[in-house]
Order: sequence, then structure tokens, then C-alpha cells
Amino acid sequence: MADNATSPRGQQCPTLVEEFIEGHLYSQTVVTAWYVASAINSVSAVLTVLLNALVIWAILENHRLRTSTYHLTLAVQSGADLFVGHVTQPLFVASTLCRLNNCFNNCSLFVTYYVVLCIGACCSVISLVMLSLERYIALQYPLRYQDIITVKRLLLGYFTCCTLIGSVLVSMILTIKSESQFLRSSVQTALIVPCIVFIFISYIKVYRTTCKHMKAITSLLDRFAGNGEMSHRRSRLQELKRTFTTGIVLAVFVLTYSPILLLRLVVLIKGRDWSLDYNLVTYVIWTTLFHLQSLINPFIFSVRQCEIRRAIRRRIPLLNRLPCTPCCGSHRNIRRVLPVENIVAGG
Repeated sequence: MADNATSPRGQQCPTLVEEFIEGHLYSQTVVTAWYVASAINSVSAVLTVLLNALVIWAILENHRLRTSTYHLTLAVQSGADLFVGHVTQPLFVASTLCRLNNCFNNCSLFVTYYVVLCIGACCSVISLVMLSLERYIALQYPLRYQDIITVKRLLLGYFTCCTLIGSVLVSMILTIKSESQFLRSSVQTALIVPCIVFIFISYIKVYRTTCKHMKAITSLLDRFAGNGEMSHRRSRLQELKRTFTTGIVLAVFVLTYSPILLLRLVVLIKGRDWSLDYNLVTYVIWTTLFHLQSLINPFIFSVRQCEIRRAIRRRIPLLNRLPCTPCCGSHRNIRRVLPVENIVAGG
């Protein structure tokens, strides 16, 4: 029976928290939660891979999009999300079911998932840092934007940061003993919190600067443009809303990562003096939320970016039957966009 699955006594799994080391019986609540989480991740993994692959394809097939550092940053984020759906979620389902049914060598399988989870989280957070930094530089240094942010620097910085921080996380997993909960939680918190603080400080600055740009451009249009031209140019201001895509992604990030940070704080404060069932159930909840972020992001990119949305519609014939508003960045009108709008939009 799944609810009678036990961990073999004496088995040492140095990277796992206490509940995966000590032999014990799983309660019915834990078994139900784990099976439900496995089912959710099995379905969402397929959708995550499909949608993120479509977003990446839509960006890379379009010369204008793949040479835009803003859209390339979105492609990098989608690449990290694709990794979650293609590697992390299948390992989560396999390790969870294996743990419930006491499979052979399930400790090694869970250690593998734990390592992959940390790598995926690291790449996802770094891509958000890049997205915030790119928006900040685009608004603060518009005249130097093309010199500061290049495709080569963007990719080099991303892979360098992923390699360095990922190496630290993997080394921590493989070297810190399972009894050292405080040390492991402290290291994880020390790596994640500074990135989150930087992301939000950058976006607050981006948001305030964007609002100033919109007010200034609207004022100029009211003074110098005719009624017909003013109406058309005001429609071009919708390009500025691309900046707020970052805000939506960050909101999803907060909703999905908050449980992780809260649980890390609980471990730091209470250590092991808390309910085992609560620990096991919350574990699958926060990991599932983390995985679902990778499914939500491509929806955000598709809704907010008309070029990506149109490319995805071409790949899925069923979507062609749905109504579609004209794309604000169509080839016919793209030459008439104000320079500052191009900068803010990342083009």
C-alpha cells in the first residue's frame, strides 16, 4: 500500500531533510497530497514544454525579435521554463511516486531532483534579474542602451551567473549534511534574497521612469499633433506597456516563490520542531507552485507581446478561429513609432 510505504532504516541520504531520512509511515493526507501533486505536474509538464517551445520559436524565427535584447531576454526566461517542464517536473513526479512506493535507490533519484530543482530555480531567478536590469538600463541610459546591452553580453552574463551560482548550490547540496538544516537554509536564503531585492528595486525604478515618459510623450502629442495624428500616435503609446510585462512576471514570481521563502524562514526559526505531515504536504505545494510559474510565464508573454501571440497563432491552427486585435507593432506601422517608445519596448 502506498500509505504504508517506508524509508529503509539506516539509509543515509545526506542532501535530504529529516523526513526523508528517518523510516516512517506516510499518513493518508500526505499520500493524497503527493498523488494529487504528481498528477498536476504530469499534465502541466506537457503544457509547459509546448508553450515555452512556441514562445522561443516565435522569437528566434523573427529576425527583428531575435536581435532585440528585450525579446531575447524573454526567450532566455522561456528557456529556463522549458528546462523546468522538460527535466525538473518529470523528475519530481518520478521521485515522488518512487518515494511513496519505496522504489529501489529512491534516495539517489530524489537527490537528482533536488539538484535539478536548484539549478532550475537559479536560472529562473537570474533570468528575472536580467529582465529587470535590461528594463532599468533601457530607461535610465537610453542613449547608451545599444552600447551597454548587447546580445553577446546578455548571453555571456546569463550563462556565467547560472554556472557560478548553480555550482554553489550543487556544492551545498552535496557537502552539507542533512542534520545541518540551519546552514542549508541560511545559504539558500543568502543566495535568493539579494536577487529578489535587486529585482524589485530595479522594477520600482523602471515603473516610475515609464510613468514619467508616458506623461511627457502625451503632453507633446497634445501640443504638436493634429487630431487624427494625435489619435494614431497615442495608439503607439501602447508599446510602452511592454515594460509592464516585467511587473506581471514579477507578481507571478512573488506568488509562486513566497511559500519557499516562508518555509525557509520556518526552518531557520523552528528547525525540526514542527509537524512532519505539515512539512511533507507543504513540500509538494511549494514545489508545484514553483513548477507552475513556468507554465504561467508563456501565457503572459503571449498576451502582452502581439508579435509572439501572432506567431503562436500561426503554429496552432485552432487558434486562428479566435478573434484577434490588430498588432500594434505590425510592419506597416513600425516605422512610425517614436524613438523613446522603441527604447522602452526593448527594440
